Amino acid sequence: MDASEPISASRELIAESRYLALATAGPWIATVNYAVGRCGELLFCSPPEARHSTDVEARREVAVAIHRAVDLTTISGVQIVGRCRPAGPEDLDDKRSQFYESAFPDPLVRQQWEVPLTGFGPVKPRMVYAITIDECWLFDTRNAQQGTGARRHAVDAKALVLALSREGKKDHGHAGS
Repeated sequence: MDASEPISASRELIAESRYLALATAGPWIATVNYAVGRCGELLFCSPPEARHSTDVEARREVAVAIHRAVDLTTISGVQIVGRCRPAGPEDLDDKRSQFYESAFPDPLVRQQWEVPLTGFGPVKPRMVYAITIDECWLFDTRNAQQGTGARRHAVDAKALVLALSREGKKDHGHAGS
């Protein structure tokens, strides 16, 4: 596997998936709907009082897992270590817009799900969170089945974020949505 393949495979998996498992230092794990932001971060919305949200307030370090199972023996996924922060007043509207435009590219569907800005904030029912990717690994069983390669590959996190930032700048964040 050449150096660009783990980046490309990770970018594709992250861009095409809709849900991630978010592990916090609680310890706690939560499944959240996410979207790729314009800066390559992973955006999600949650109530500020949710257990994972309060954990993030106490400690920013998080772990993320995103996977795709084709069948019982063909699995690919990414494991991410990063930092999570709630959007601040200066970028709350922008991050909220990025999330909804990417997660719901169809304007009619988005209109049904989008919560207005007045519903977001630290003391409101919803908050936008951004996960910055610091480390990433690709788990892929395709080559391992033939005995031709390792299952877990380190991914250049900076190169992945750059590739994802290009994805987040497209008009859609999730293929097949």
